[in-house]
Amino acid sequence: MVLVKNKVLTGYALLVLAPFYYFLLQYYPFSFNYELDIHLQYFLLPYATAAFCGWVMLKRRNRYLWLIAGAFLVLQLLVLLTTRYGYGNEHFSVWLSIAMMAAIGIGLGEDVRHLWLIVPGGYVWQLSLGGYQLLNGQRLVGSLMNTGVYACFVTMHLPLLYYYVKRQRWAYPLLLLITAGIIWVTASRTACMMYAVAVVLWLSPWIRQLWARPRARFVFLVLLPCLLALIVSAGWQMLQAKLPSAIGRQLFLRVSADHLADQPLTGTGLGRFTLHYPAWQAAFFKTHPDPDSTYFQVAGESYIIFNELLQLYLEVGIVGVALITWLLYRFYTLRSDHHTEWLRSLKQLVALILVAGLTAYPLHTTPVMLVLLLALASAWTVRSSGGEVKYPVGYGLAALYAVILFFHVRQMTMVLRWDRHPADTQNYAALESALGRDGKFRLSYGQALLANGRPQEAIGQLETGVQQHLCGHGLQLLANSYLQQKDYPAAERVYQFWADFIPNKFRPKYALMQLHKATNDQVKLHAIAQVLVQMPVKVNSGEIQVMLSEARQQLLYTSGIHLKNK
Repeated sequence: MVLVKNKVLTGYALLVLAPFYYFLLQYYPFSFNYELDIHLQYFLLPYATAAFCGWVMLKRRNRYLWLIAGAFLVLQLLVLLTTRYGYGNEHFSVWLSIAMMAAIGIGLGEDVRHLWLIVPGGYVWQLSLGGYQLLNGQRLVGSLMNTGVYACFVTMHLPLLYYYVKRQRWAYPLLLLITAGIIWVTASRTACMMYAVAVVLWLSPWIRQLWARPRARFVFLVLLPCLLALIVSAGWQMLQAKLPSAIGRQLFLRVSADHLADQPLTGTGLGRFTLHYPAWQAAFFKTHPDPDSTYFQVAGESYIIFNELLQLYLEVGIVGVALITWLLYRFYTLRSDHHTEWLRSLKQLVALILVAGLTAYPLHTTPVMLVLLLALASAWTVRSSGGEVKYPVGYGLAALYAVILFFHVRQMTMVLRWDRHPADTQNYAALESALGRDGKFRLSYGQALLANGRPQEAIGQLETGVQQHLCGHGLQLLANSYLQQKDYPAAERVYQFWADFIPNKFRPKYALMQLHKATNDQVKLHAIAQVLVQMPVKVNSGEIQVMLSEARQQLLYTSGIHLKNK
């Protein structure tokens, strides 16, 4: 009976997890997207809630059920009832969806290993897409939109692949060779670090055997300086290969370091860092406006800092970091008498993800997030299935989740209406009570109002929107609305914030120049024109040349006025 039940649970888990994982890979690779038309979290949450509700029914007598389902129930209520962690907090909603899906693996016992067949399947799929792209002269991104993310995703699988192919001696070296080729083509430094760690972990048994021999140990110590010099040289070459990118990461750390003590215990809240960082970067460049500085030239519209460990601290504080550290400690101290090698492969896989987190954003890459949480859940479940309780507590929990599912589906239908009529202001007005806690909805509503010649109404929506979802496009819309209302001081304030947030972009400063020209403020017009002509051009275009030409004309004009005044 137990065997049949486990087969049903395993089949159910495969049935709901496989399409979810491949959907993330193909359509929704990142848990935060600043574009206004991306809001797939509204579709993930109903699916994950329905799948988890089914798991609750199947595991209705499991003694861990109250703890797991109860915790997720509290988080679901946060999504439904609060603005801070509501649907508009995309990263939080996606994390919750993925965590619920990963939890479905809990309680499967040894059969949880069958779930992992979907992960190599995703690897083969991405490898095939990458091969097709290479043959057709396209960028090597798979379905992940970014060469670095693709290289890290492929490299992450190495420990798990070794577990599956270790009996074929030629297979793993071939996989290492393929991965090295992908890293070479993509020039991903993060993937290179992951690859080095994976190779060391693979060779560690032979290294330990050699270390036990005194002569081999002596040779190693003699060669150690050469090895360190080689590592330092390789690291320097990697740094120089994409120097602007490295300086950009340094900027993120520099800006974030000024706010380490802002909320040390609890942080900004999971998923809310992306709302705070633009304001931090704008404040930094307001006090460091030099266009000749290295930071000025690499600053862009950034919302993550390419260091997940630091960003995690800033989001969840000391309390959250302590909890995560304890969970990782428990994970790495788990032991298994029957599945030692499989458990070791999971631990090594998680280690590679943590290494990637030093210089990239794996915790904002949805397929990687699912693999990470599934590894933690699988390591736990292989040790214990949780045991049985006398009463089937799952029925009551399933009923509660069914009610929550109803509200998620209702929100999803509202979003579908939003997508079908993105410019209909009457439609927005009807949806405002349901979707008003989402900053992207507010900004889209304000954009539609502005396009319909209603700037005064647009300002209210856009002001609320940028408080919930701060992005460059939203700032531009808000400043344009104030400009149409002839509220020049407010327009100047927003344009200046936009220019400070993205200091090396010409468009915000050009908009400021046009504003000062309209208000005939010669002093400010001269100052902003001078900044524009001094700015370095990263990627030349006809639009930039027009802006520079006009800035030079305004500079000559205002310089003449200053000379006459003297």
